Amino acid sequence: MRLYHNFTLSLLISTILLLACSNEESPRELPPTESAPAKTFEVRSLKTPLWFRNISFYQVTLGAEPTLRFKDVMPLLPVLKDNGVEAIILSSVFATDDQDRVVDFTKVDPRLGTFEQYRELLQEVRRQRMRVLIEWNHQQVSPSHVWKENNPEWFDQGSDGLDLSHENLQNTLVESMKFWLRSGDVTGFYCTDAKEVPMSFWKLARPSLEAVKPVLMISDADDAVEHHLECFELTAGSNFEAKLDQVLAGNNEVADLIAQYEKEMSTYPATYAKFRNLEPARERGNIQGSSTLKLVIQSIMSGVPLVKSLEVLSQNQSVVKPLMFLRMHNRSLWNASHGGQSSLTSPAPGILRIERTHAGQTVVLIANLSGEKRSYTPTTSERSRSDLYTGKDVSVVAGAEVALNPWQYIVTANPSIQI
Repeated sequence: MRLYHNFTLSLLISTILLLACSNEESPRELPPTESAPAKTFEVRSLKTPLWFRNISFYQVTLGAEPTLRFKDVMPLLPVLKDNGVEAIILSSVFATDDQDRVVDFTKVDPRLGTFEQYRELLQEVRRQRMRVLIEWNHQQVSPSHVWKENNPEWFDQGSDGLDLSHENLQNTLVESMKFWLRSGDVTGFYCTDAKEVPMSFWKLARPSLEAVKPVLMISDADDAVEHHLECFELTAGSNFEAKLDQVLAGNNEVADLIAQYEKEMSTYPATYAKFRNLEPARERGNIQGSSTLKLVIQSIMSGVPLVKSLEVLSQNQSVVKPLMFLRMHNRSLWNASHGGQSSLTSPAPGILRIERTHAGQTVVLIANLSGEKRSYTPTTSERSRSDLYTGKDVSVVAGAEVALNPWQYIVTANPSIQI
């Protein structure tokens, strides 16, 4: 009986001490911080053409020096096709006045050729099994346009800009776009100054155009999430490109580029895609040695390559052509949800690793984004992949140092191609 009493007393004392200790203001583990709720989007279901899944674009600047007319574009088509580019975007084809203000949205500029010559270009495009989009901008309309006399209320006071608050005007513009889908045989529109147009127009335009046929819509705006929600498959990737230029110039770190991409992914719906500009080196101002590397990164990143000049293909053919064909055949590089999202990491200062995987297929880029030699030591081994440019098997072995010369890059793929 005494044994039981001592045991009970000891247990009571222990409980009191334990409670006392628990009330002391001593360091303790804090509850985990609640993560921010995942952002959700209501995205309109778009009737996107199936050919969009693995296509790249070339931008044709009509009327540029030397003057480029419809008939002059035709010889370019087999060159583009041979380099893995299967769609062209024609700059504005509309009839304009001497200040480039639109006179008629359903007629071609006679300085570029006749409508019959335009149709001949489209026939050659079809023969090459390619696609055509046209640039669309209705911000500046000529005073000689028939609308100016018949519908003066459609124009902003004191300017040649259109007042798109008028429903009849919006419907008329949509009918003009339908004309190019039907008679112009285009497959989509590259819309410039798209952010200046009210969303009510794009909400009206998309289903109306889809009633004619599946259509691809590209906006030149960046930071325009609403464009992806209602109308556009593609928007500009200018913020990422600007950050990449800063890194290649030595003014930012690779971590800053990764942060920019993570911000982009967290801002947009999962179905979004950006177009990635491929431009000649002299237009970018990058220091020598980084220009080719930028073309490689822009080609492999999630998004769609937009070639801005034939120089990109002619001066960098041994680099760009294999990438364009790899994009066509390796499903990890396909566009938007048809391919794999980019995973960006930096295994060491100055080094960028991009991996894209989809349907069991993979592409990996390892690149030195600096003008100095860099190296890193992988912590895990990876299955072998083929080097895109040499065809050799490349294996990553844990603990084996990987050294990269200034601006050096290695592209490996499974499966790969040989051009």
